[in-house]
Amino acid sequence: MCVLCSSLCYVLIERTGNVGRLCVRFDCECRVRVCDRNAHKTGFHVPGERLSPVCLSFNIALEGFCGRPGADPNHRWFHNKIHVLIDGSMCCTATASNDPLFILHHTFIDKIFECWLKTYNPSPEEYPDKHVRPGHSRYSFIVGIIPLARNIDFFTPLTNFGVYYDNKIFGRYAEDGRPPFYCSKMDTIMKGSYYY
Repeated sequence: MCVLCSSLCYVLIERTGNVGRLCVRFDCECRVRVCDRNAHKTGFHVPGERLSPVCLSFNIALEGFCGRPGADPNHRWFHNKIHVLIDGSMCCTATASNDPLFILHHTFIDKIFECWLKTYNPSPEEYPDKHVRPGHSRYSFIVGIIPLARNIDFFTPLTNFGVYYDNKIFGRYAEDGRPPFYCSKMDTIMKGSYYY
């Protein structure tokens, strides 16, 4: 298993070979091992765009930098294409969360996380504190968030922050034509009950 503690394992953030503009290498408490950079990439993705030979690592595929086999390797795909298109503070990991468009781009992730939190109700001690990348432990401050906040501060249902969704449904249709996923554990707000 690969411990993602340094850029040796984390590999390139950009296809061009430019390793992270904001941080080049991580220092960490765990012992770094040189990893197979193709490890687990094929186990998580379907054949096609993420199986391109220019995909050097799982994180590059996950973050959307890979194209279809035979596609121009200079293009970026999916999720990151939006970040690059909007540019400005959305371009970089450390500043993206301060961009208002980031909220629109990532809102659905919050709804998925809310459903997971409500369904499994994990205790704060379950948030990892050791053997994680620097800045990702339970009590580390989140980079780019002002005022300062720790990761554990957000490991709580969104209702604690006054955030409610108007329904418990994820999308209109499932991929195979079945009804969409319904999260029965989520709290919702009734129409007309919004407070200002």
